[in-house]
Amino acid sequence: MPNDMPFLKKISGKLSTRLPKKPHTWFKRMNPNDKAALESFSSRASSLRHILRTNNPPSEHEFSVIRYLLQDVQEYVAVHDLHSEYRAYRPFHDLKLACQSALSSLRRLPAEIISHIFSQVVQDLFYFSDEGWMSLNTTKEPWTLAQISRSWRAVALGHQEIWSYVKIDIKVLKMKRAPEPSLAALQCCLRRSGTHALSIYFKDSYPPVTPRVKELLCALVPHSRQWKVVRFSISFEDLELLMPVRGHLPSLHSLALLVYGFTTSGDVNIFEIAPQLREVSLEMYAPYTQLLLPWPQLTTIFGWRARDMSFLRQATSLEGCSLTFYRSDTPSVLVPPIQMPLLRRLQLELECHLAGLTAPSLEDLNIHGIYMSPTLSLQHVTAFVRRSSCALRSLLFRHITIEGEFDIMPLLDSVPSLAFLQVKYGQVGWNKLFRVLTITETRRLVPNLKAIRFIFGFQLHTPPYLDPSIHPSLLLDMIESRFYPDRTSGLESVALLEWKESLPELCVGRLAKLEEQGLKVEDDARLGVEEDLPSVVDWAWDDVMD
Repeated sequence: MPNDMPFLKKISGKLSTRLPKKPHTWFKRMNPNDKAALESFSSRASSLRHILRTNNPPSEHEFSVIRYLLQDVQEYVAVHDLHSEYRAYRPFHDLKLACQSALSSLRRLPAEIISHIFSQVVQDLFYFSDEGWMSLNTTKEPWTLAQISRSWRAVALGHQEIWSYVKIDIKVLKMKRAPEPSLAALQCCLRRSGTHALSIYFKDSYPPVTPRVKELLCALVPHSRQWKVVRFSISFEDLELLMPVRGHLPSLHSLALLVYGFTTSGDVNIFEIAPQLREVSLEMYAPYTQLLLPWPQLTTIFGWRARDMSFLRQATSLEGCSLTFYRSDTPSVLVPPIQMPLLRRLQLELECHLAGLTAPSLEDLNIHGIYMSPTLSLQHVTAFVRRSSCALRSLLFRHITIEGEFDIMPLLDSVPSLAFLQVKYGQVGWNKLFRVLTITETRRLVPNLKAIRFIFGFQLHTPPYLDPSIHPSLLLDMIESRFYPDRTSGLESVALLEWKESLPELCVGRLAKLEEQGLKVEDDARLGVEEDLPSVVDWAWDDVMD
């Protein structure tokens, strides 16, 4: 965000309406003509000090006066060959720069555009900034936006949205040994936000280090009707301070709760009544069923450390779901059926939790095994897909086990609609996988496959995930069998990432020929553009689990 204030402060003393009583030595050495010119320019500038010494925008008349003054100064400097490196002539250049700054179009932006810029700045800071930005830090935005000029201050103070992003991270403040967040600053932000919807990020440290947390949480409670996007990372004890908001959350759309410790009051029903709530992200040591939510209306759930999937029985409107589980909990063999009629995207940490689940509308499935402990089999995935009779479009695996052709063949035979396949790491028999995917006269699995991404992990140097016996020729055989130069059908793109070494020269030539015919190829030296990735990669990819 532009800020001319430091420069204007620097030169403000040099634009006086009259010369100092004790002129500097350099001023005494100026020739009479330059001295007279400087006095004349300074006199003309004296009526413009409220513009030249501030960031305020000039009026139309002032704009014209400053423009003529600038022209005269520039002409005098050019005609008399004055150089800014000579100290005696620096005031001419300082005056010229002050005039140029005053004429900047930034000073005359309409209030609507300034408001839009302010909104984008603060919104980006709230969602994407590093840990250094906090909304209660009065040396940061949005506070500093009100310190540029009188007109910008009026826009900033009257623009409710920029005060509606509340970010407080006690943990970061503790690490930086920074002062505790100010309760007065929070109250000021909330007051200036007016009736605008609030986005709140509130993170405590563990263990708690200040009683200020309770004060700040309690200050947020009276404004609960404005909560729209909120994330709390606090203890169960402090979570119970939010109990007064129950029944007063008409605008809440997205809720993220990372709660540590254990509740002593049984079920937590703070967020049970929230008619607009659609997205929930949870991480807690207590069972999810202990948290009462409007499950039937939720469309997206991200969950960490879930005990099981039983809580999903109530989430009948769910469209997207991503879950990890307690590693110490073993899923029950006998799982009551869970019907998810609208579920389109699903990501799970372990495939065994699919037992009993049915999702006839599923399009994207991502199974993410545990690092250094790949999944034991794909039988649960195959049974789930067949039970659901879904038209699966995308299938992503990470840290899985494919030892033989019959590990993966039944699954691929069950998903003829598949258009995108990704396999990343794991105990994978790559040669066997290549053979299964190769189209022959007698076998044509996943005939609609458009994109393949293999991330081998050969650069990770982590046995037993490496397969030194891999045959690149089998890989090229598979690709060639699926690519049709007319491009009316068949494979369109392939990604071969984290390969141990270069492909043999013969394979490189075969791959280059396919590229000439239109196949998109991505490797470690030629990474693809983000726009080419299927949306499922952006929605539920490694970052969700790692």
